[in-house]
Amino acid sequence: MTVETAVRDNPELRSLRAKWEAMLERPAQESALPDPLFKYSAMDMAGSGNWPNTNEKWFMVEQTFPWFGKRGLREGIARKDAEAMQRELEGMTRDIAMRVKEAYYDLHAVQQVIAITGTDTELLRSMAKVAEAMYTTGKRSQQDVLKATTEITLLKQRLLELEAQENTLKAKLNTLLNRRADAPLVAAVTPPVIELCATQEALFGLALTNRPEIKAAQIQVERAALEQKMMAKETLPNYTLGLEYRDIANNDNMLMFTVGVELPVWRSKYRAGVREAEKMQASSQAAHEVAPLDVPRHLLVELVGAADVHLDLFGGALADEQAVGALHVVDDGDVHGVAAVLDGAAAAFGDAAAGNDGDFG
Repeated sequence: MTVETAVRDNPELRSLRAKWEAMLERPAQESALPDPLFKYSAMDMAGSGNWPNTNEKWFMVEQTFPWFGKRGLREGIARKDAEAMQRELEGMTRDIAMRVKEAYYDLHAVQQVIAITGTDTELLRSMAKVAEAMYTTGKRSQQDVLKATTEITLLKQRLLELEAQENTLKAKLNTLLNRRADAPLVAAVTPPVIELCATQEALFGLALTNRPEIKAAQIQVERAALEQKMMAKETLPNYTLGLEYRDIANNDNMLMFTVGVELPVWRSKYRAGVREAEKMQASSQAAHEVAPLDVPRHLLVELVGAADVHLDLFGGALADEQAVGALHVVDDGDVHGVAAVLDGAAAAFGDAAAGNDGDFG
């Protein structure tokens, strides 16, 4: 539901979606004929004419027609622009969905570690009480009590850091959902699904087939080809057909058919347009060849991100199992077991303080 909300409400996506919908209206505009032209003319004697009811009146209707094929090419170019915008929208939708999932699963991991850290803190408090009791009876040294107290302090500091990361992730997720950064969020209770049902080669094949960036590059190649054809046709003249009716007083009225043809005599601009289209075609083709080469890098980054989440949660699960085992030791009153846990905790939490800070940074 979180992803659907982001796709629906994210302002970047709403802006791009509206732009795509606007571009869908262009093909109809590009394929339409120019508006016809109506003319009215009146003619009479300058000195003794009957104005405005003159002796001679002309009514003319003219329609300009682009040369054969021009309208279809313009429509095709507009459709390719809309398709390219659609692929851009699909790419951004996928990116927003991925960012939402990353933020959500990072939040889930942090909240799981917060819960585990709280459990560990309670465990250490219990162990500290046992160590103090043993110290009072002379069975343990004061150093063991100090170890437990030090580890409790470290865990409290770690808990503050995790809570700060939790707030940052909540703000990031709220921003993607187009909500206030401090809007309340329920706990992230759904763990990520990290099992892959396909080999890496199969994933590469799917990415090459379905990735919006590759489809967009192919569309740009097709658009450039249409643009090149269009520029070649610009050297062909547009023509105008007209029908004129003359109302002549005291004489037979007249009907006249007219034809007008543009004269594309300024050839240099058309040649420049053709060269521009050829260069754009070469540029689009090069971009299309490069696009598939970038797929492995993107896919590997996403696979590594999924592995990071898995490691965070797996490491947390191990810590949880160790905490449960230590609680059983305390409950059973195993003095030697508590001492071993205290010694192991110092090393384990020392390693965590040195290495785990990067897991959620």
